[in-house]
Parts: sequence; structure tokens; C-alpha cells
Amino acid sequence: MHGRIRAAVAAVGALGLLAAVPAAASAQGGAGEPEPYEMDSSAKAVKGASSSADGPRLAAGQAYKDALKPGDKKYYTVKLGSKTTGHVSAFIGPKPGIKTDPDDSFDITLSSTGGDECDAAEFTVSAENGYVLGGAVQRKLEEYGECNAAGVYNVLVTRDSAGTSDPAAWPLELKFMEEPALKGKSPSEGPDYSEFDEEDAPTPPSGTAKKIDGGLGFGDATGMSAGVWQDEIVPGETRFYRMPVDWGQQPFVTAEFGGSGGGDTVEEVSDGAGVRIYGPQRGLVWKSWDSYSGAEPAAATAVAPPVRYENRYDDISELYHASAAGWYYVAVTVDAAVGENVKKPVTVTLRNTIKGEPKSAPAYNGDLAKAGFGVTDADREAAEKGQSEAAAEASDSKMTVAYVGIGAGVVLLAALGAWMLLARRRGPVPAQVQPQPYPQAQPQPHTQPQDQTFGPPQSWQ
Repeated sequence: MHGRIRAAVAAVGALGLLAAVPAAASAQGGAGEPEPYEMDSSAKAVKGASSSADGPRLAAGQAYKDALKPGDKKYYTVKLGSKTTGHVSAFIGPKPGIKTDPDDSFDITLSSTGGDECDAAEFTVSAENGYVLGGAVQRKLEEYGECNAAGVYNVLVTRDSAGTSDPAAWPLELKFMEEPALKGKSPSEGPDYSEFDEEDAPTPPSGTAKKIDGGLGFGDATGMSAGVWQDEIVPGETRFYRMPVDWGQQPFVTAEFGGSGGGDTVEEVSDGAGVRIYGPQRGLVWKSWDSYSGAEPAAATAVAPPVRYENRYDDISELYHASAAGWYYVAVTVDAAVGENVKKPVTVTLRNTIKGEPKSAPAYNGDLAKAGFGVTDADREAAEKGQSEAAAEASDSKMTVAYVGIGAGVVLLAALGAWMLLARRRGPVPAQVQPQPYPQAQPQPHTQPQDQTFGPPQSWQ
């Protein structure tokens, strides 16, 4: 009996151990070589075409990977509805610290098959060392124009490089997201943000910093909430984080880069440290850089306007990507040249503010969450815990295993209890009599037969 109880308890304990398996280690590296940009683990390989007539189709919600050599011009295609908003992002990830020219550029253009340009974005390296670069373009509904029609649209990605820059092909990541249409008429004008800048940022929060390990790309960006967080970044790296920002809310991030001492004897690197905010569709909202040597502290602040649907109609291109609720990404870069002054990771403190209370979402004619937008309670919990998307999903899976384990344990114990109760009601079970060899018959005196009884087994006495 006791052996069976111990077996049941052991089964419950084993199920509990399954629920206690630790999460996988993050991609955070220590001192030494900087880690390169990491493609989304779900990205599918695609080969862009040299002609718009042959551009491969990008599916909504799917990430893709390709490569760009100097001078490359590659075409892809997307299919849009008549009233949906299409977002196409593209990022290049050269090897950290690779030789570049400040005039090297990377361009994205979205156009109709008739040649009408719907949107375009140019990203200039502006540094002598390569780092992750990119953003997004969008098809929004206009009062007039060929870009309002449903159908196929062309995406052109180009790379222009100086002859002295790295000649290798750089990894390219693409993603297409299609935002559902609104119910009723869409707005056609955006707010006036002509005077919006870093001065609008509130006082950064103080307090004890939580440790965080930033991801190496959008796919493994680490969640973080409002408050103070601290990471270590090897010069040459770009680390990625994500914050859930709901409708009507504003994200503000101040990145403080620690100094190791040395003062005036160390030369500053122009734009040696920076922070950028991207919208849920990976469109660049704001960027801020500061000169940094690694010896003296530096700081940069990135801001965003309140999240509003009509922001997409604003004239300031960097702000129109703050037009939907969802995960807002924060990218923090330390220039590789800083590594000539400091031989260890730089301590970076992130002071985050999410200003304003969540407001109701506009009425969409479709599933916004399925399209990759919006904020849930699970998103906020993952941000508080500092979890990436994969870590949050693993945590949910472990909780499911824990609930299954607890449920199975309860069933086992209940069955065991019922079995014990039934056994007691039936009374003691007679011990089995082992067969014995027959002794040789001996003459015995005649006696009256007597009843034979059995006592309880010795183990019960």
C-alpha cells in the first residue's frame, strides 16, 4: 500500500519537474567579438528578381531572407486589398564593424505595377563602420492615385556603395504586413507634429535597474516595460528590445551609455552610440545619436507621438509609422570604433516611459491581432518579465504542462484514495497458502474434525 502511494507522489513530482525546466539562455554575448544581426528564425529564403515582372510574391505576416551586393537592385511583389494598408520592411545586417562609407545607402520603394510610387525610404549609413540599417514603406489610402487600387504592387530594394566599402553581400530581411481596413471612411489628414522633438519627453524614471539581455534582431527582441533596465553591449553590436504600446500611448526611451574613465585622453566617436524606435510594422519612428568614446558617459533619447491611426497621414515621414498599437521595437547601437577605447562590453541603462492611458482601438473590418498589431494582457506580462516572443511562448507551454501535471496528479491521488476506501470496506484480504509437499501418511488416532482458521498475515500484526 505505502509503495503505491509513493509511486503516485513520484508521478506528480515528475510532472512538476517538467514544469520547472529553465528557459533557454538568451543570445547575449560577453566580452569579445560583437554578435551580428540575427534573422527571424521563421524567415524563409527568397531570391529577389532583377526585373519587376519576375518579382517573387511575399506573403503577409511571413519574414523572408535574401542578400544584397553593392549595386544590387532586387524586386519583390505583394498583393493588397482595395482598402487595406500594406507595410513592407527591409533591413540589412552587415558584419559588425565592417568597412563602410558614410554615403553608402540602402533604399526601399513601393510602387504600383503602372510605375506610380506609393512610398519610398532611404537609409544612409553615415558611419565608417557597418551596423543594422533599415525601415519600412507603406501603401496608405489617398484621395486620388493609382495606389488605392487592389492588386499587385512592386517592392524594389537597392544598395548603393562606394568603391572603398565592404564588397561582400549583406544579409537582407524582409517582412510584409497587411493591416485591415477601417469600418467606414478613413481619415485623410494627420496631426501637426512640426514642433515635436526630444524636448517633449518626460523626466526619465529612476530606481533600481532590472537586468535584461537584448536580442540580436526583431525576431528575438526582448520585452521590456516602463521603468529602468540595464544591459551590456559589445562595441559594434545592435541590441533589440520591444515595448507594448497601446492606442493613445507614447513611448519614450533614454539610453545612457556608461563611461570607463580616461577622460580627455580618449577621442570621441561621432555618433558613437544611438537609440532608435520602430513601429509594429518595423517602420522607423525616431532615431537619436550622441558622440561617445566609451571613456565618458553619453546619452540619447528616442521619442514617439501618441499612437493614432491618423498619424499615417502626417507629413513627417518618421512619425507616420506610429499609427497602430502593438510591439514598438527599440534598437540600441554602440559603434565598433568605441571598441578601440574600451575592451569590454559597455553598460547601457534604458529608462523607459509609456505616457498616457490606453484608448479604444478604431473599428477595424478584420482581425487586427492576426495581422500582427494590437496589445494584449499577455503582451504586457511578457514585457514585465523581460521576455522575448519565444520565451513568452515557452513560458505558456510550461504552464500548460504544469496544469496537465497537476490535473494528472489529482486524478491519480483521487483514484488511489478510492481504492484504499474500497479495500477497507471489504476487510482484510486472506493470505495465500503456499502449497506444501504431502508428508508420508502415518497412522493417527481417530478424533473429531475441527474448524481451521487463519490469522492475519505477519506483516499486518
